Amino acid sequence: MLQVLRLSLAAAVVTVGALACAPTRSGGERADVVAAPSSRQGGTLKLAWTPEPDTIAPKFAGGSGLANYVWPFSSFLTYLDIGGVARPMLAQEIPTQANGGWIVNPDGTMITTYRLRPNTRWHDGTPLTAQDFVFAFEVYTDKEIPVSKASPEHLMERVDAMDDHTVVVRWKEPYVNANTLGFEQLIPLPRHTLQAKYRSDKATFVFGQEWTTAYVSTGPFKVERWTQGVRPSSTRSTFGLFPTQMPRWPICCPARWTWSTRRECAPVRR
Repeated sequence: MLQVLRLSLAAAVVTVGALACAPTRSGGERADVVAAPSSRQGGTLKLAWTPEPDTIAPKFAGGSGLANYVWPFSSFLTYLDIGGVARPMLAQEIPTQANGGWIVNPDGTMITTYRLRPNTRWHDGTPLTAQDFVFAFEVYTDKEIPVSKASPEHLMERVDAMDDHTVVVRWKEPYVNANTLGFEQLIPLPRHTLQAKYRSDKATFVFGQEWTTAYVSTGPFKVERWTQGVRPSSTRSTFGLFPTQMPRWPICCPARWTWSTRRECAPVRR
């Protein structure tokens, strides 16, 4: 229920951008959302939360309001829409027993197979591959790494990459949401930017600009600039975000996030 609430709230915010920016078919009819005659294309969405976070990585962040500031930057294998229905995001489809993507063995062990969308890339342009999920599983199950939420990875036996676009999760026991891994669940990590540090310096792995000002992920927005405040409680720190070309995230408006002592959510007119 918590995941449904969190992602439903996120979806609601996403819709704000989509209403103003959705593409149109010939004749002016909107392709994905109900037409709004008074909608104005373009503009800037300004959002604010408090306090300034130490990280925007979903598996390492904690505290209330977590979903509010991590969903713009990270994408998941699946997500729950406002109606609580699972939809594929990084995955091409939801694994099911009918399509062969979810195998339940007599002893209770399971296998789920996720096929990734082609041409999906990290914010820096590097292709996302199944090996990034294998690396993420290694990190999330490492006892030396302070992961804020170790589930459901603790129920997994291992994660394999059958090829660059096929992620196979082998489960030690039944898990009802094994085919709808979403928010805070087996979120991929970029091997090309993090693996060397993980191998050489686990003690400081979760600290550094890799998780804030130089954060690289797969979400609809990427960090362009982030001036961190010395005292977030009294100093505002802002960074600009611009949308990436991720499927299932129909946002084309730039956005500005502000960490401040006041909660506010208002559009900024140009």
